[in-house]
Amino acid sequence: MELALLWMVSIGIQDANVVVHGDNTGVQGTLKKGRSRNVACNLSIRQMTRVMALANIMLDPVYVTSDANLADACSRGELGSAEMHLPVLFTLPAALTPFISHV
Repeated sequence: MELALLWMVSIGIQDANVVVHGDNTGVQGTLKKGRSRNVACNLSIRQMTRVMALANIMLDPVYVTSDANLADACSRGELGSAEMHLPVLFTLPAALTPFISHV
């Protein structure tokens, strides 16, 4: 969700309430509560909150089943055709670069 937020800001979205569909109830619950028992999750939430405040964006996470999640294939490494890829218009946070490839 952090990468989706960074992409939204990079294309100029601001002053908006954005619905984000996902199939991970843990991530959605953590974002709604604003905290987690996991230190790394808390760091991500802190970064997201900073970005959201600067752009005046509110994220509204909505659960969808894995079958209905359009991003699910991507999370399994099935990237689809090149014309469906979003351009990366922002610098990845240093903490995430070890986990991202093919960018």
